[in-house]
Amino acid sequence: MRRSPRRRRTTSRGTFPLRVNTPAIVAVIALAGFVVGALLSTTWRQSETPIEGAGNVVLQVTRSPVCPVETAPPAPECAPAPLADVTVVIVGLEGPIGSPRSTADGIIILDLRPGTYAVTPQPLEGFLTAAPAFELVVPPEGIVRHAITYDSGIR
Repeated sequence: MRRSPRRRRTTSRGTFPLRVNTPAIVAVIALAGFVVGALLSTTWRQSETPIEGAGNVVLQVTRSPVCPVETAPPAPECAPAPLADVTVVIVGLEGPIGSPRSTADGIIILDLRPGTYAVTPQPLEGFLTAAPAFELVVPPEGIVRHAITYDSGIR
């Protein structure tokens, strides 16, 4: 039976057996993958107030119409009403980012990295359909505002 030659490393001090610490190599590769993934992933944070210049997104969630007959000019009591606890799913190029909920005044404020995102409002009890999904483009600077309107069904 022939034995396979052992790997050896030659240095200026001589030839030595080459030892490979496989668990350590796997740990280093996993750590590198985690660090690269963390740097490349898009993060979101729901906050109370937008921060200028951070690529922030402000979503206003409302229900409309509120009155059966809308007039021109619109009556103040017939303005779209804010919707609380509405969940939207945000998906970036890397996959799902998060599912924030609207506040009592119908606002969702997010800090998203520049890029393109798919935003899908989720179905809400009492409404026949959810608001339509849309594409959101976040520039490197400034604040992006978008209205999400659920159809109340009032006619």
